[in-house]
Amino acid sequence: MKPSKQSVEKRIRGIQYDASPETHDKVIGSVLSAMTSCSQKHSGASALLGNLIMKSPVTKLAFAAVLVTAAIFGFQHVGSSSIAWADVVAQFNAVPYFSATVYIKEDVASDPKQMEVWMSRDRRTRIRIGTQVVFGNKGHVIKTFDFQQRQVAAPDPYAEQFMERLSRVEPFSLDAVIRVMFQGDMQDVTPLVNPDAVISQDMVVFDIDLPGTPEWVRIWALRESRLPVRFKIWDPRSGDGTDVVFEYANEQSDAFFDPNAFETQLQGRQNRSPVNMAYANLKDPGGKAMTPEDMFAQSGYHLPDIKQVGITPDGAVWIIADKGRNRMPDGRNVYGFSRLEDDLDREYVRVYASHVTLADQSQQVFVPAGYPFDQRIPGKLIVICEADDGRVRVEHELIGTVELTQWQQDQSWPDDTIRDPENTFRLSMAWKHCAQKRYDEAEKILVTIPGTPNESRMALERERVRLRMLFIQAAYAEAVAMGDGLMPAMKKEYQRWKGSSADPSLFTDYLTALACLGQVDRVKDLWQEIKATKPELSATLNRLAREHIAESTAYSFELCLRTMVPQMSQKAHLSIEQLDALFDIDIKHNEAFTHLGFWDWNPEFDQPEYKNWERHLADLSEYFQTHALPENMVLLERDKKEALKANQYKMPNIASHYVHNFDTHLKAYLKTYRYPESAGRVRIEAHIPEVILNHDLIYKPETPYHEMLRFLMDHFGLEVVEVNEPRTVWVAHYDGRALKDFKQVKAPVSPRVRDANGQLKAGVMSSSSSGGWDVSYLFQRFMRDQNSECKATGILIHDETGLAKIQEDTGMGPRLSRECPCWTGPDAPAIARKWFGDEFGITFTEETRTVTTYVIRDKAD
Repeated sequence: MKPSKQSVEKRIRGIQYDASPETHDKVIGSVLSAMTSCSQKHSGASALLGNLIMKSPVTKLAFAAVLVTAAIFGFQHVGSSSIAWADVVAQFNAVPYFSATVYIKEDVASDPKQMEVWMSRDRRTRIRIGTQVVFGNKGHVIKTFDFQQRQVAAPDPYAEQFMERLSRVEPFSLDAVIRVMFQGDMQDVTPLVNPDAVISQDMVVFDIDLPGTPEWVRIWALRESRLPVRFKIWDPRSGDGTDVVFEYANEQSDAFFDPNAFETQLQGRQNRSPVNMAYANLKDPGGKAMTPEDMFAQSGYHLPDIKQVGITPDGAVWIIADKGRNRMPDGRNVYGFSRLEDDLDREYVRVYASHVTLADQSQQVFVPAGYPFDQRIPGKLIVICEADDGRVRVEHELIGTVELTQWQQDQSWPDDTIRDPENTFRLSMAWKHCAQKRYDEAEKILVTIPGTPNESRMALERERVRLRMLFIQAAYAEAVAMGDGLMPAMKKEYQRWKGSSADPSLFTDYLTALACLGQVDRVKDLWQEIKATKPELSATLNRLAREHIAESTAYSFELCLRTMVPQMSQKAHLSIEQLDALFDIDIKHNEAFTHLGFWDWNPEFDQPEYKNWERHLADLSEYFQTHALPENMVLLERDKKEALKANQYKMPNIASHYVHNFDTHLKAYLKTYRYPESAGRVRIEAHIPEVILNHDLIYKPETPYHEMLRFLMDHFGLEVVEVNEPRTVWVAHYDGRALKDFKQVKAPVSPRVRDANGQLKAGVMSSSSSGGWDVSYLFQRFMRDQNSECKATGILIHDETGLAKIQEDTGMGPRLSRECPCWTGPDAPAIARKWFGDEFGITFTEETRTVTTYVIRDKAD
């Protein structure tokens, strides 16, 4: 039934975009009706369209998405009467591909939200909205990725609604769109040419005034091509609106619309640029760069142009080079040279690096490891330029090397280049030796720096290195005595600060040493005194400069607290409550401390699962007030399932027994019997029930874990026996080569992908540690992965490398690799042999040896 004019006016009158979703649909239905009203052939348009829209309410940006399509299709109906309809159809069908950018804002003060749409003639679609890239085909979402999280995601509702609208058009042609969208009755609302809104005859502008509302619609189109280039909806009451900008060009490649190609790039370890991922495989028709990757393709790498080189009397090598910046494919920049070598086989440390942006000039200083005492003069210098942006897990690509045989010997650098005096490099090396606990080497340098702390900044810094060495060695009384003496000089230095902010980190070691001696009140008084001390600022600084300094100083205090507060927690065992009172902070609700660890609190422990466990321990304690504790162990099945995470094992008011939480598959626990000693040597012959445990094991604190597992086996009718049998063993040997920096060693296979069963492929990274893995851990993981099915038939490793010697500072052997590979599957042994050999000089000889296997079986057998 055709709706009356009165009902339509009632439906439209007073509608605003801040109303309900149903109300939004009514407005958009009227807009689309208006756009099509001048087509006599398809005069019955609005009724069906209104029904289609009102059946599925969409938000405002989704309306705009509808209009992206509707404008392309509907414009053909609102053009000048001089345009023949057959020409319009032919012109539209000739457009193989289009893209549109949609902007929408909810009111005059809101930031616009953006959605980018690319669509091919065969209706393959790609959308970028927020951090998502959505792929579709014929109106159906195929796959969605979050390129920031680097994972598959649920599609954004806006994008999903846009795809749903497209699904109604089949096959994709102008006539088909009209048949689907423009049927039924329509309202007598005619778009009119607005000659006052255009300044060029090349452009045609149409306005649509909506009855009963001050909102209006405007369409800009090119007169010659009859293609729309912009679409605008505006509400003068609230300032909200929607803008759609169209582009037409040759169609993008198949890879651009391929979600599988995108996923492969997303998983690539090297590609970390969000811009590269958001616009992966997008090519500008005019040949302009769209991404950092495109920029790199145009420029590539180059060697900096060395202008001057010299060696100071103390042996510092300085280099001034033009064209110092290299831009990497991921958008990061690297400057100058990353390493220096010489023909004396000395190790060099880069102690200074700066870059003059306008001149594109790099200025660097390298010193030998024995600086300033190793003053040998080399015959040749080799400067190395690498794509080294400081990330430790990325292999640095070599850009090139330059060999030098001529330089300015016993000369310092030119004025107005390197800003730091050379004696600061002595302090840099002293700090480096201190951090690596080479205290004798540090002191050897420190004694060469003259002056008193009250008169010389360098002398004060010298004493701060000595204070740090005392603090690291837990000589807190000596550190406090030194800090007492240095406090006047540190206050003076703090006040005469030069830079963008005052630096309270001057006092960190001294204050933490005081806390470790229990002098908490002194810490609080001194901290308040430091906060009240105002740096001496120049009278010429304006208000904005002073505000910037105040903000930077506040941030410096936050950084200082992020270092000092966890140290006082871990070393002085101050509670969270004590630290809050000491520094007038709220650690548990301050984002600055969210990812830091504390002696008595971890942010993760506030999650519901940990709170459930705390309550559960209290319930168990109450239970054992009326029930006898076991003489040894007892396994109790819980009467309900709930999410639990254990961070402690003590029940309140019970010191004689602990609680262990068993809450996953039984087989997962059995596989760890006597691990790591048993790595690769556990065989499960019994039929293990597919049961997920929900049990508490009550045990005495001195009970070994393998005895706890034996008790668990006994409960389920299982036992473990030891069997001596022949096995294939790799005997590992080390060729004595210098080990690489473990931070530079990564898994042999990239990207990190899984097979059809969801299992990691052999050779990809399975785990990583910022502290690195030693040889024992790497071998244990190899044997464990080779025995993933618990048949005890995989390869074992006997370590004769000598690399497992325990180091006192780490409690483990030398760290070999930051990443540990996955070693499951038949391809793993060959990959492992090559990786251990190439990276560490570890080789294997294969033998057959008799070893002990731990066989888990049914008792009845």
